[in-house]
Amino acid sequence: MNTFDIALWGPGWASLAGVVIYGILVITRSVRVTRARARLPHRILVTGSRGKSGTVRLIHAALTGGGFRTYGKITGTIAVELDTHGNEHETVRIGVNGTPEIRDAILRASQQDAEISVFECMAVTPALIDLVQNQLVKADVVVIPTIRLDHLEEEGHTELEIALNILHSVGRPALIITAITQPAIRLAYEHYCEAAGIDIEFVTVPKAAAAILGHHPVNIAIATRVARHYGVLAANAKAGMRAASREPEAATIHIWPPTEYPDRTREFAVIDLGGANDPQSAAEAIDASGIRNFSPNLIPVIVNRWDRPLRSLSFVHAIRTSAAPVAFVTGTLRSWVARGHAEASSTDATIYGLSTWLASSPTELGSILHEETDVSVGIPTLVLLENVHNGTADALRAMLEEHGETLILDPVKGVRRA
Repeated sequence: MNTFDIALWGPGWASLAGVVIYGILVITRSVRVTRARARLPHRILVTGSRGKSGTVRLIHAALTGGGFRTYGKITGTIAVELDTHGNEHETVRIGVNGTPEIRDAILRASQQDAEISVFECMAVTPALIDLVQNQLVKADVVVIPTIRLDHLEEEGHTELEIALNILHSVGRPALIITAITQPAIRLAYEHYCEAAGIDIEFVTVPKAAAAILGHHPVNIAIATRVARHYGVLAANAKAGMRAASREPEAATIHIWPPTEYPDRTREFAVIDLGGANDPQSAAEAIDASGIRNFSPNLIPVIVNRWDRPLRSLSFVHAIRTSAAPVAFVTGTLRSWVARGHAEASSTDATIYGLSTWLASSPTELGSILHEETDVSVGIPTLVLLENVHNGTADALRAMLEEHGETLILDPVKGVRRA
């Protein structure tokens, strides 16, 4: 008589049951996402090198100002959702971001009965951009704000190579809107879109463009063009964008010590450029912020990541060719970057390692800045570049928020209290 040995067969059947249940859940979720996407009449995907999060915020605000129920999803370092009522909600993220976050966003946009949905593409590798666009979002409008020398490890080593890899990854949307200015890239995009039957719009920034606190003029121009595509009047789009939320720390200056403190001999300030990940974007962000009107005595702080060594190299090269007398570097590649600069530099610029201890010691940090820079031209102002979120940069911000003073840098009205 045959008998069933639970000890022998049980683990195998349990594993098989687990695989079957998991497969059913995956298929069910895929069907839900497909049905949810079908209920979203207009979908926009924002990709490219720089300005994605800010562009999503502005597009969402401009379309909301035009009366559309608009949903926005930001998948950057700080992940948030912008609902159809114009409210912002932080996304609960476990671990790093990934495609499940986009799937969840599609479901929530459908639940909110969004007329237009705007998604930031969190992917940087061409294969993942392809997955997000052609398998998940399937946007009819793709926005590419800029192409810069960033994500070199994944996207390419020249601006043209990066631009083409991104373009070839977005499939065939009905329309591409971009503010790319490089002639060779524009020509390549025109030829590709003509052959693929894609409409393309090149956006330029008006010389007399209105400033919006905490937002780059390029992103404003793109959002205005997107709003016009959906029939929103310029006045309504502008009114909506003036109410747009901005990135954390955008247009914010932290000063130590507070202005009522009598001893100014170690005074310094910190401004966060919101992840300016390449030297050109950093220079543009500095110009757009108006920080030079506050103080021209700017000291770069390179906040690097172990998986982005080429970013650090590009910033170090930029520092070598700049007039900055001193710079700081922090992050996992701190010693490597500082040593490489010392060995290869032909300038007098000094690079200091910014430790968590130094970032938490304003007196010591202020002493270094006053010794190494010409304080007669302005308050020494640390400018956080590259990846602005790591333990040391966060410790510096936390120290200033607790013991310093926070001001708003308004490009129109100047510096004012937060």
